[in-house]
Amino acid sequence: MIPRENKIIKKSYTQIDEAKYLIPLSRRHPLFYLEYCKIVRKENDIRILTQKYEEEMSFSLPVGNIGALMIGPGCSITTEAARIITARGCLLSFTGGGFVPLFLISSQHRSPLSRLRQYRISLDENCRLLCGKILFERRKKIIEKFKEFDLPDFPDPSIYTSIEQLNLSEAAWAKRSYRKLAKEFNIPWTNKESEDKNKKNPITFLNFLSYSVADIAIYHLGYDPNIGILHGRTKGGGLAYDLADIIKPIVALVPSFVARDKGYSLSKVKSNFISDIIRYDLLDYLIKTLEILFNKKEEKEVNDHVSNI
Repeated sequence: MIPRENKIIKKSYTQIDEAKYLIPLSRRHPLFYLEYCKIVRKENDIRILTQKYEEEMSFSLPVGNIGALMIGPGCSITTEAARIITARGCLLSFTGGGFVPLFLISSQHRSPLSRLRQYRISLDENCRLLCGKILFERRKKIIEKFKEFDLPDFPDPSIYTSIEQLNLSEAAWAKRSYRKLAKEFNIPWTNKESEDKNKKNPITFLNFLSYSVADIAIYHLGYDPNIGILHGRTKGGGLAYDLADIIKPIVALVPSFVARDKGYSLSKVKSNFISDIIRYDLLDYLIKTLEILFNKKEEKEVNDHVSNI
């Protein structure tokens, strides 16, 4: 069935341009985003339809070579197309505009080995501590890369001997960073917790979007977002929080103060966030972090990675 003509269709269904409709989200991994189109099954092929009113136009979608397909606003999909896409091993998800936030994702039958490694590490305190240090090293590395943001030095994880010590050092760093930025931008600030309770505050919104990007990386590799390393002992989403914390200083913390200083709308804040994720290859960075954390079978190999990051 051809979509009915409406204002959205008149604006968006104009011509076929695969680069316009099929947007790559990663340089190294086959993750793609679609918007304003119709996805159907045609024989054994998946077709992306656009409409020029009197002439139906389409291009083929090679779902067998796609790891994850994210569907945004203005899209419709038939049940047969969804069945074929997921049967060929492609994760299918529904998102907001620009691929975040992530609303719903398909369930795939995959090898349990990835999650078994994840669960083993989460239950072994020594492995958990080593992986916590990896997460710290990955965050420290990215903060040092963006020196122009002039954030306080991130703690060196090598001196800590427990997860609790890591978390306490991170909390102290966060307070120093908030105070420093509040002073530089001349913005009143009392503490991080009170700021996060305001849903219209850019930092709350950007943190939420960061968790969604972390979820994409986690689901793409077949891990459980609820079983974390530093987070997740009392509530769900632990691994998503662990992973998002790596990029939040760059895409959430500093941009939130810039947004408040310049009076950006949440729409502008989201647009800048999406641009930063793609421009800096941060989704790739999170996927690589997961591969380092969970792709090793022995604790010694995890430990070796800490010294080689």
